[in-house]
Amino acid sequence: MVLMMSEYYVTTAFMGVLNDRQLDRDVRMNDQGRLAKVMLVLVVSMTAGALLLLSLQGNPIQPMPFSLSSQSRLTSAETALGTEIGIEQGRWQNIEVSYCSSASCLSNSLGLTGEMALRYHFVISDGTEGKDGQIYASNRWVKQLNCLNPGQGSYNSQSIRICLMVQDPQNPLSTSRQMRQLEALVLSLSKHCHIDAHITWKQSS
Repeated sequence: MVLMMSEYYVTTAFMGVLNDRQLDRDVRMNDQGRLAKVMLVLVVSMTAGALLLLSLQGNPIQPMPFSLSSQSRLTSAETALGTEIGIEQGRWQNIEVSYCSSASCLSNSLGLTGEMALRYHFVISDGTEGKDGQIYASNRWVKQLNCLNPGQGSYNSQSIRICLMVQDPQNPLSTSRQMRQLEALVLSLSKHCHIDAHITWKQSS
């Protein structure tokens, strides 16, 4: 009886070892199967990529007619404040803003030109000329001079004058990008000129 029980336990233990080995073998086979599938997908992907590159040889990808990056490259308010002599503390006391016609006043080589360059320190485009929201600083600002009213003399010598370009100054429709740039410009001027971030709206010209 004891001998039979011993044989039973030995047989059971042996079968357990066989089952464990079979389980290990099955796991390894499953792992190998998954690895083979991954390698197959990788090879197919690399082959497809190589064929695509070969098909594009001699045919460069054409740029899209509209570029988000080109639309977002606007002069920052901080950059627009650059001057030749620095900003004299106490020189400026307030900020005036008005609408003006988007008549031709911008030059690719000269920037802000004509009467606009005399009347205003900064002009913010509506996109009719230049980029929508682009800030243009005139030589009056660069040289820290007060603006001129052609034929009538000077404007307030302590006022920083900003113009928002619109198609119809009497019924102005400024763009959202213009207003964001105006806010940024006023805040920068307030910080660097040590004046209140407050604007006075003047009659449109």
